[in-house]
Amino acid sequence: MVTSDILVVDFVQQDDVLKLYPEALLLSSDKAGWDGIQLQYHRHPPHQLAENYSRQHRIIITIAVHRRQWLKR
Repeated sequence: MVTSDILVVDFVQQDDVLKLYPEALLLSSDKAGWDGIQLQYHRHPPHQLAENYSRQHRIIITIAVHRRQWLKR
């Protein structure tokens, strides 16, 4: 893949987050006034992510949910 084809995401910008994840975040620490750290809570149906580069460091915790359980929601 050519470097210009890689999606660059700035997680501080909500519009950028939506380029990568199909639904808006559920919870954010934006109003907490933290300096240099941010917490975001996302919940999405199973999907594949485009190759991407983030302007921030990220720690991603995935909680696997069986597809049938997701469809029941």
